[in-house]
Amino acid sequence: MESLPPLGRLSVLPLPRLLVSLHASGYTGGVRVVRERVEKTLLLHAGDPVQVESNLASDGLLRVLAEQGKLGPDDVAKASKLMSDRGCKEEAALVGLKLLGPRDVVLALRDVTRRRILEVFAWPEGEFHLEPEKKAPAGAEALAVDALALVRDGLVAHWTSERLLTELGDKLSGHPRRCERFEDAARRLGGHAAAERLLESLDEDRVAWTALRTCNEPAAIASLWILDGVGALEFLAEAPGAEAEAAEEEKEETPALPPTASDIEIVIAGAPSGGGSAAAAGPRGKKKPQSAVKQRRAEALREEVQEKHRRLEELTYFELLDVAPEAGAGEVKKAYLKAAKRFHPDALTRLGLSDLKEEANQVFARIAKAHQVLIDTEQRETYEASLRGEEEIDADLLAQAETLYRKGEILLR
Repeated sequence: MESLPPLGRLSVLPLPRLLVSLHASGYTGGVRVVRERVEKTLLLHAGDPVQVESNLASDGLLRVLAEQGKLGPDDVAKASKLMSDRGCKEEAALVGLKLLGPRDVVLALRDVTRRRILEVFAWPEGEFHLEPEKKAPAGAEALAVDALALVRDGLVAHWTSERLLTELGDKLSGHPRRCERFEDAARRLGGHAAAERLLESLDEDRVAWTALRTCNEPAAIASLWILDGVGALEFLAEAPGAEAEAAEEEKEETPALPPTASDIEIVIAGAPSGGGSAAAAGPRGKKKPQSAVKQRRAEALREEVQEKHRRLEELTYFELLDVAPEAGAGEVKKAYLKAAKRFHPDALTRLGLSDLKEEANQVFARIAKAHQVLIDTEQRETYEASLRGEEEIDADLLAQAETLYRKGEILLR
């Protein structure tokens, strides 16, 4: 993880990103956040918040428990008097008066810690100051709140799905490979239905966006954002094995060339090995057929890219992938992997087609969309219906509409 500055603005480095980075680094110490007259200090142990100090009276444990209906006015008055008389803390007064048991006090303290931190997620402005010298009291680690689950809930409550998707950006079109941190992060994010479905759907053989479409909910999008933030995933440009598979297909499709004059090594009796015109026509001449094959491949690819780019808007998804309309998901995937190999920037460079990168990228972006639609049953049915003229619904707009609908349900709740 990149090193964090000792201080900064929350508008530049928002609290969710800050907490994820501190968790990934196992940070122990304080984080003071300030906004106008409000000041809170988050105390972390091994990357997880264990306590929050606040200058707001509304953040007090007694006040929160009273708002939740767990303490009556008389209970609050008795606890406040005991605190004043003996100089003890709120939790000690609650246990001493037997208003709450030790276990209930621990749960209440964790709840207050979560509340105090989640409020900062809504701050549009503010400053943070890292204070590694400030430590939580001994034994406070027993009050630890899981940082990743906390960040997920805060993102769902205060960030939009569009913002999270925008920050993920091109990684949505990458193939997610699980890294060393994945198991721990997955365990922490588990327990939420949408997050569980996402974790089960992540697969190197398909792009992250496809996995996200199977559980298109804010908590799933937030979980993917967190997995990326803690370095639990690596996003590959193509699926593992795609290069070998494409190379094997290319080998099968490339016809053997008949021998030409340049294949024949002319040996003159008595001539020194490696010298004269005979040597020039010998081993070095054997490279010429390879160059000819490479040139033909380059010309064919150039024609394909230019033709598809010219007809990009009129070609169907099946034509873009060169598959039949009845092709199954397996054939579609195979065609997509083959295209990923052919249009990869490195492949273009090797064939001397660097000038085609922009057109090739546009063509492949359209091919990626075709792949995404054709391997998803619902999106494919909608697309095929549009081809038959039954309806004109864009698959992306359909997905966006579903996301907005779910957001509306959440807001209504």
